[in-house]
Amino acid sequence: MTASPALSDRQPRIHALWDALADFSSSQIVDARQYLLHELSALLEADNAMWSGAVRLAQPNLNDPLGGWRMPVMTYLHPLPSIDSTIRDYQQSYEDGPDMKSVRFHAQAGRFRVLLMADLVEPEWFESDFYRHIFRKGMNAIDVMFVGAPVNADTEAGLAFFRSETRFTRDDCALAEQALRSLRWFWRRLLLGHGLMLAGAPLTPVEQQVLQLLLQGKNSKQIAADMEHSPNTTNEYLQRLYRKFGVSSRAELMALWLGQTRP
Repeated sequence: MTASPALSDRQPRIHALWDALADFSSSQIVDARQYLLHELSALLEADNAMWSGAVRLAQPNLNDPLGGWRMPVMTYLHPLPSIDSTIRDYQQSYEDGPDMKSVRFHAQAGRFRVLLMADLVEPEWFESDFYRHIFRKGMNAIDVMFVGAPVNADTEAGLAFFRSETRFTRDDCALAEQALRSLRWFWRRLLLGHGLMLAGAPLTPVEQQVLQLLLQGKNSKQIAADMEHSPNTTNEYLQRLYRKFGVSSRAELMALWLGQTRP
């Protein structure tokens, strides 16, 4: 199928984005994530963007309207003054009873999808207190476009792009799909970097820092010096990482990271 003129005009920018992401090393995962959000926001004329790691609980409640899906990691391109409290309210809403938007979005888990907010809610939802409190006030957004990118049966990368004045269109959805559909390798790397794929639990910020230094090829003494930790503390963090990823050595961890068979 021939690409629309809008997509054709933006194709060189999409290719440049893919090339740039491939040039980031495994230890630059945070920089790569922020670069992606920045470039896609510019491409989509969005005012802000969010990336999340979504995981499905091993034994969800049978009555869970989200089917066990949760987002333990959420990060924004431009954190707003009220964003922390807004995220807490949003996450709490999942336990108190998630809104229909979240239910419908996670019901489609398992396939790549780009959805407008209007695809997920009834028209009257835009008059709700939830929309006004979470989106208009907390996130300074009049409209949001959502992207779900599955990596395996129990993990997904999620993205959201926010506009404060105008609404997204179907052409915007097509552009986002063109740019993001083939990046499964990158979503896997992001999820691994946050301990949301093979790890038994999400990584803490300090564990993420230690992991990045490991991926740079640094030994335990160099990591201790960089982190200003004692050797014992560093070894403790290394052992925690190995336990979370279910490995026993740096070599096995690197094999997992590179998608190789464990040595």
